[in-house]
Amino acid sequence: MANYSDIKGSGGGVTAYANFAALPTTGNSDGALAFTQDTDALYVWDGTEWDRIAAGSDESPVITTEPPTAAQELNSSGATSTVTMVAEDPEGFDIEYGIKYNTPGGTLPSQLASATTINQSTGVYTFTPSTNSANEGSFKARLTASDGNRVTTRTVDFSLGFFPTSGLLGYYDFGDSNSYSGSGTTLSDLSGNNNHQTITGSTGTYLSDDGGTFKFEYGTNMNFESGGISKSAVKEIMVFAMLKVGSGGDWDNSFGSQWCPFGVHSGVGVWYMSSGSTSTTLDRGNMTAHSGETAFYAVNGNTVSTQGDGWAPFAANPTKFSSLTVSGYSMNLTNALVYNNYAIDWKGRHYVKMFAFWNRTLSAAERQQAHNYYAGLIGTNAVAWQA
Repeated sequence: MANYSDIKGSGGGVTAYANFAALPTTGNSDGALAFTQDTDALYVWDGTEWDRIAAGSDESPVITTEPPTAAQELNSSGATSTVTMVAEDPEGFDIEYGIKYNTPGGTLPSQLASATTINQSTGVYTFTPSTNSANEGSFKARLTASDGNRVTTRTVDFSLGFFPTSGLLGYYDFGDSNSYSGSGTTLSDLSGNNNHQTITGSTGTYLSDDGGTFKFEYGTNMNFESGGISKSAVKEIMVFAMLKVGSGGDWDNSFGSQWCPFGVHSGVGVWYMSSGSTSTTLDRGNMTAHSGETAFYAVNGNTVSTQGDGWAPFAANPTKFSSLTVSGYSMNLTNALVYNNYAIDWKGRHYVKMFAFWNRTLSAAERQQAHNYYAGLIGTNAVAWQA
């Protein structure tokens, strides 16, 4: 250990500089002192960098950009998420950001695939979620801002959920080559139940857009029962679609705002039961909720009850994909379960990315979880859950 005389002779006197940027970064003796005239601050060289010397009372860092107070849902697709917290120190000391978790020993939560990275210049925390469904769950993260002496903290809740698979009858993704090739009329079931589907009518146009979408033409429809899904088993349906109205070209707005199957016509007006040339609208007038269940119809998490309500969430985002959910209804009517098979005046060309069917009614949390999972796969071209 160095004695007093060693320390006394190591630093020399105090040298004044115009500002911190003018302080030399090489050739300094350990313990050298420097004074910055613009801030009236005293610094000491620790052998690697200049450390500011506190005088008088020391205040805690002040958060100038607060992190979110709402729980953050991580992307089960593995895509990273960011949270920002920015702080300043009243005495002008540099801020060092850190993070701690509410886990035994503060270990990395199983919901994260790797350690959280922190940009010390911007206060941006980047989280990389696990893609293993066995790791779903929640945790708390304590974000810290330290001036070297005092610490200011904020706590943010995080959760990781996956696409609900319990009771899943069929899952079809036009953007997944294992489900749709982009050239044929078959749509393979990704649920493992082998309920493969056939696209009838015109073949439509396959579009390479964000991993793949299918443009349903006027005459394009899908009879889901032909692929093995029984309407009597269906309790919940989710679709991700983009509706875009224009004049001429690919998009035709001659039908106005009465868009079936994704508007509301005489009720829900989303799924149609068809037999030959006759079609029966699967709407609130002739649908019944299953015993003990609540009928639910929503676009992008927004519960809707009229045609105008149903159209608005799509019209507000004409270039983004939204989810449509129908649940709690009895699909067990007389005719087959057919998608996009109504009179031509009530349907238009539109993009679809995904269909999913369950034999049970999802909880509100599961419905949001399913939306967020698939929206995470789509990326910025999908709208956030808004319920």
